Amino acid sequence: MLKKLTAGVNVINAVWLSNEAEVLVTIKVADGHFVDAIGHFSFGYKDSNNNGRGFYFWEDAIYINNYDCDNIDNTFLRNNPYTSIWPYDASVRPPIGTTVGIWIAIYWDCDEDGDCCHTDVYYPSTVTANNCG
Repeated sequence: MLKKLTAGVNVINAVWLSNEAEVLVTIKVADGHFVDAIGHFSFGYKDSNNNGRGFYFWEDAIYINNYDCDNIDNTFLRNNPYTSIWPYDASVRPPIGTTVGIWIAIYWDCDEDGDCCHTDVYYPSTVTANNCG
């Protein structure tokens, strides 16, 4: 059975890029480990009419960060923290000043069978003029 160490597993930054409908997300797991996969990835916010807006990137976990289930000891070109950019539908781009909730499942310490430690994370991110302007 895999030991679940959730301390230190978090989204540590989200930047809403102004030139594209993309969000840059930085994820960190405990020192000495690597993010292997992410899943159940979405964001949401309330618009000026108090209507729910958002985007669901995907549900099932996808491997990231150069994870290789055939060579799980390979740490070459793996990063912690791990930063990636994800495109979304421009029609749901959050306006400057909006607080946006990001929900994401973070997986680490995956074995060759694809069994991983994981935790679900919520991260509130405010869109600023510096990020989106």
